Amino acid sequence: MKQIIFQLIFIASLLSIFYSCEFEPSSENFIDLARPDTTRQISVDLSPFERQYIFTKFANVTYDLNTFGLKIYNVEFFVGDQSIHQGTEAIGFFGFNPGLYGRGMKVLTMQITTSSSTGSLADRLGMEALVFQQNWNIILDGEAPNPVEIKKIYNDKGVLKLEWEEYTRINFERYIVYRKFGKIGDQAETHQIAEFTDRKQTTFSDFSYIGGNSTYWVVVEGSEQSSIGTKKEINYPEPRLDTLWMRSDSASFIWRKNQFYNAVKKMEISIPESYSKPPAVLFSSTNVNDTTVTINHLRFGNTLKLTLSAFAKAQVNLFDDKQIQKSELILNIGEKCPKWNKLLGSFTENSLYLWNGERISKIDMDTQKELSSVNNKYFYDWFISPYDGALYTHNPNLTRYNKNNLADQQTYSSYDFGFHTFWTTTSISSDNRIAGPVGFYAGYYDLTENRLIFTENENNIDWCQFSPDGKYAFKANNQGYAGKVVLLIYEVTDTGMRKIGQTPEGNYSKTIWIPGYEHTIMLLNGYEDEHPWGTEENTVTLFNAQTLTSELSFKVEVGHLTNVDSYTRQVAVWDENPRSDEKRKLYVYNFETGKLVTEINLTPSIEHLSIFRSKVFSSNGYYLDYSN
Repeated sequence: MKQIIFQLIFIASLLSIFYSCEFEPSSENFIDLARPDTTRQISVDLSPFERQYIFTKFANVTYDLNTFGLKIYNVEFFVGDQSIHQGTEAIGFFGFNPGLYGRGMKVLTMQITTSSSTGSLADRLGMEALVFQQNWNIILDGEAPNPVEIKKIYNDKGVLKLEWEEYTRINFERYIVYRKFGKIGDQAETHQIAEFTDRKQTTFSDFSYIGGNSTYWVVVEGSEQSSIGTKKEINYPEPRLDTLWMRSDSASFIWRKNQFYNAVKKMEISIPESYSKPPAVLFSSTNVNDTTVTINHLRFGNTLKLTLSAFAKAQVNLFDDKQIQKSELILNIGEKCPKWNKLLGSFTENSLYLWNGERISKIDMDTQKELSSVNNKYFYDWFISPYDGALYTHNPNLTRYNKNNLADQQTYSSYDFGFHTFWTTTSISSDNRIAGPVGFYAGYYDLTENRLIFTENENNIDWCQFSPDGKYAFKANNQGYAGKVVLLIYEVTDTGMRKIGQTPEGNYSKTIWIPGYEHTIMLLNGYEDEHPWGTEENTVTLFNAQTLTSELSFKVEVGHLTNVDSYTRQVAVWDENPRSDEKRKLYVYNFETGKLVTEINLTPSIEHLSIFRSKVFSSNGYYLDYSN
C-alpha cells in the first residue's frame, strides 16, 4: 500500500500537477434524458492516476476540471454513498475531515455532469447530459489515537529503561515520553524527556533518573490529537549519607552505591550556603564506585549539615534542583556539653567550671557530667586559688566556693581585709595571700593568719597583678605613644614591694601569669583584632619575673588569645576576623616549644572559645578532643 500525502495531489489550496487522460463515452456514462450522440469524445483533466490514498487528518481538496467547452451542470464528491461536496464550477475546493467517516477502506467518487455536446435539441435545451465518474480507494484513520501503555520499567545495567506497546494504527505521528518528579498525585513538575517519530521505537533509557520517586507515562499523537497512557510510578531508594567514624575534627562518611550508576555524572559532599558562602564543596568524584571519604578539618562549634548530592548525566530544565538527589546528614563536629558564657579549667583537678548566666556548674572532664552547681546570676571575674583549689568570684564582693560542694560558700567584703575595694585582677596566691587597694596604696593580706601583712606606700603600684606564688607582681605602664607598654616588675616580701626591673617595650594586648608556674608571665605582643595599619603575625613571649629574662618567643596568628592551659602547656589563638568567616580558625600552640599543635576550623556562630586538657570548648555547647 502506498501512502501519499494528499496535499501533494490537490490539498492545502494548491493546484495539483494534472495529467491528461481520454475516455471513450459509453451508454453507462449518460443520464437517459435523450439518447446522445455517442460518437464524440470528451476529455477531463483529473489528478494523477493513483488508485489509493490515505487520509489521517483534515485536508483541503481542490479540483480544476477542463471539459473542453462542455457546460458543467454539477460536480459532486462521495464517500461511499454519502455526498460530501457539490459544485457547478470547473474550479472548486472542499474541506475533508476523515474523522467523520470512520476508519478503514472507503471509496471516494467524483461525479461530473456536463452537457452532451451532441448538438441535438435536447442538448440545446439542457435535457441531455453526459455523466463522468472517477473512483479512488481511500484509507481513513482520522479518529483520536488509542493510548499505549508502558509494559515495563526496570534497571538495565545501571540505567532506568522504559518499554511500551507499539502503536499499530496508520495515523501515528509520534511518541512523547513524560516524567513527573514525584508521585502520581503530587503537584510536581512534569517534563517531556523524549520524543520519537519511529513507531518501531518502543524503548527509552532515561539518563536523567538516578533514584527517588518519579512518575512516567507515554503520550501517542496521531491525527493531530493525542492520547495519554496509564501513569506508572516508581521509587528507588536514594543513596543515604552516614558517618562511619569521627575523630577530632575529621570524619569518615559512607553511602550506598547508586543503583543507576551509569546515569550518574558525579557525587558531591558540600556544606550548604547558610554555613558557608558560597557552599563549600568538601568532596567531588565522577567515579561511581567511590562510596566512602574521609574529610579533615570540619568546622567545629555547632551542629553541621552536610549534603551528599548525586548529579545525573542528562539534565532536565527544572525550576529548582529537584533532579539532584540529596541526602542530608546533621552531625556535631565535637561532643555535646552544656552551653556556657564563661569557662574556667582547674589546674589542680580534672574538672572545669561553667557559668551559663544563671548558675555555676562543676563538670567532670571525662564524663562531662555535672558534679556540683550553685545559682549565680552575675559576677565579672573569677579564679581558682592555687592554695586549696577553691573557686572564687568577684561581684564586687568576693565569694569562696568549696570545690567539692559549690553550695558551701562564704562571702567576703573588701573591708574584711582592710581594703576599700577589690581589684578586677584580684587573685589568691599559693601561700593563701591576697592583695588589694588600701587608700591610694596597696595592701597585702594573709588569709591563713587573718592579718594585713603590709601596706605599701610607694606610688604607681595600684592595680598590680600578683604571681601564683605571691612573690612577684607586675603593673602595666603606658609609655604614651603608639600603644607602647612596659610591665614594671616588683618583688614581694613580708615587708613590702620593691621594683626590680621591667619587660622590654611592646604592644602588649594580653598579659597573663601562667597558672601552675610560679612566676612566668605570658605576653601577647601585637593586636588581637586585625589592626588598621596591618599585622600578619603576633608574638607570644614567656618572661621570667625572677630572672627578668625572656625565656621563649614565637610567632602566632593574629587573633584573640583564648586562655592558657597549664596542664598541657598550650595556648590558643582564635581568629575572629569579622570580614571573612572563611578565616575562622583556632590555632593551638605549645608554649614551651612555640610549635603549632593543631588548627581547627570554626563555625561562624561561635561566640566564645576555651581550651583545656587538649579539648576545645565552644560556648554553643560543644567540645572537641584534638589530642588524637
